[in-house]
Formats: sequence, C-alpha cells, structure tokens
Amino acid sequence: MGLFNLFKKNKKEDHIPHPDIKMSEIDNGSHGDNIGGLIGFNSLNDENGRNLINEVMAKSTIEKSELASKSYELKSIAISNNPYLKLRVLTDTKNVLSAFPYLKTSYKLPYSTKEIIEWKHMNKCEAEIKGGGRNTFGFDFFPTDYAINKTKYLENKEFQLHVSAIAFVVDKSETNQNTEVKFSEDFVSYMPSSNLPRQTYYDFIGKVIDFDEVILDNKNSGYIAKIRLINDDSNPDFFTVDMFMNKENMRIQTIEKGMKISGLLWFQGEIANE
Repeated sequence: MGLFNLFKKNKKEDHIPHPDIKMSEIDNGSHGDNIGGLIGFNSLNDENGRNLINEVMAKSTIEKSELASKSYELKSIAISNNPYLKLRVLTDTKNVLSAFPYLKTSYKLPYSTKEIIEWKHMNKCEAEIKGGGRNTFGFDFFPTDYAINKTKYLENKEFQLHVSAIAFVVDKSETNQNTEVKFSEDFVSYMPSSNLPRQTYYDFIGKVIDFDEVILDNKNSGYIAKIRLINDDSNPDFFTVDMFMNKENMRIQTIEKGMKISGLLWFQGEIANE
C-alpha cells in the first residue's frame, strides 16, 4: 500500500484557507488500491504489473511536466491506447513522491468544498476533499492536481470541478432479486463504502450510458464508461461520470448500454479551467 509514498521533505508553504472551509490532516493515505483499480489487482501483485509501473515511472523522469509550481511537478504518462487514461506522477522536481491513476474528462459540475483533509505524511501536497455538487448532492474526491493548485482549493469554496472515477469492483446489479425492498428499474445510487472505509471510496449502483474498450500497455483491457449515478429527468448529465473499469476487476464478462452495474469506485477530480 505504501509503495508509491516515497517522500522527501520540502520547504513548508503557508496558505490562508477560505473561512468557510474546514482544514484537517491525517497521517495515512496511499494509492495501492487505486493503482490496482487501474492495472488490475492480479497484475498489481505479479511481475507483469510491477514491470508496467516501473516502466512508466522510468518514463516519467524524461517526460515534460503537465502542471508545475516552484516545489512540484505533475506528469501524466500514457498507459493505454486511450489518451484520457494515464498514470499521473508527482515529483518534487527531482524525486518521485507519488503516482496514481488519472482519467481525464470533459464532464464538469459546480462544486462546494466543506473540508480539506491534507495528507500530513505527504507534506500536505496530497489531500481528500469533502463537499458536494450542484448544491444538491454530497461526494468527496481526491484532487489529482492538489500539489499545484493547492492555493486555489484553499481560497475558493465554490469552483467548477472535473470529476471521474476508477472502479475497483464491477458486477451486474441484481437489486430486485430476493430482497424485501423493491427498487424501480431506473434506480441508481452511491454511498460511502462499507468494505473500504476511505473518504473517497463509494459503493454504487449505476446505469451504463455508453462505453469504449481500452487496451492497457500490459495487454490487459477494460472500459471507459459513462455511468449515471443520479437520475434527473430534466438533466441526464446531472451526475453521470466517466469511469474506468479494468476487466481483471470485473465479475462480469462484458457490459452493455442500458445495463445496471454495481461495485466500488474511487472519485477523483481536478479544477476545471473556465
């Protein structure tokens, strides 16, 4: 779990947060499970997966940074035949500090922050953010650009957020079978995970709106799917996010448009440039 938490202390930077944003910190948090969601949990534990990650990390040393500040650089390294699915690598200009899946998306929504939970063991250059979208529904996410855009997150309670998801488990939803509570055919939902109690992990039931197959560099494959998590007749995209699911982590062979799926996901996001 701590494989990607290599750390070198940097000079502390002081930021004054918005008065309505609560600040807290924790001394744990890593990306082992998140990497497993990207390359497959079986691959994460075998030579095939380790080689892939090592190759990507080596490649990151010569790649140009996508985002940069005085203290940190973020590089997004291709890991599949799809330009939107990458591994994002955080460095302090010399050393690799962290690496995590990155699913770029054009989908965005207005977000309001309630609390920023900084990762103290990462010199507060990574965090988890609690809040909600569209002044209606709550969800927490990992900001993939926090090291660079930390000041923006601290100073702006309201902003436009690109949000996407990485799935850890995917199965066919069987909500109406052998249960006392009956759900409508269109029922979709998400809630904090009971199996992996992390701030940004959620159990979900969603509807597949569309999808594309993706081939990873380690020859694994999966799907980037548009998944509806909240129904709103007046706005089909009210909360319909792009989600990557590796076939290794799926309990079904394929997905289809209109299919209801369930599983466990990780929300990630970044500030949208207006």
